[in-house]
Amino acid sequence: MEAVERLGRRALAVVLFGSCVYSPRRARDVDLLVIVDELRDLHEKVALEVEVSRSLCRELGRAADVIVLDLESFKENLAVGTFLSGLVLGYRVLHDTIGVDELLEKLFSELAEEDYIYVKGRRWNLSAVARAKLRRRSASSNRGLREPSDV
Repeated sequence: MEAVERLGRRALAVVLFGSCVYSPRRARDVDLLVIVDELRDLHEKVALEVEVSRSLCRELGRAADVIVLDLESFKENLAVGTFLSGLVLGYRVLHDTIGVDELLEKLFSELAEEDYIYVKGRRWNLSAVARAKLRRRSASSNRGLREPSDV
């Protein structure tokens, strides 16, 4: 990911998510979340999203939806009902300096306590998915194993 690599130390985390993770054969595009240290303004955010998206399209030969958030905005979106709730369906951390798995696990714990249904193409009971994911992670850690973040 050439465009992400050009961000250097600004890129605190890069997360692949969406259908390319939980249903790769049916995926038509690549969804990528890039968390950077800070953004000056909306113009910079959009410019980075376009730059990374175009670069990925060239590299992968398929459409790419890129979301760039600064660290503060990422933390604000770690709440039930935001788009980050959908990451419970599957994600893969490609680069991380901020502990993304731990932050998302806290969100998934909150999600497991709610009754949250997400509808996009089909109906997803994200609360039930979160409960199942947390049970699997707990069982894995009790056996001394670490479950991959994309399950």
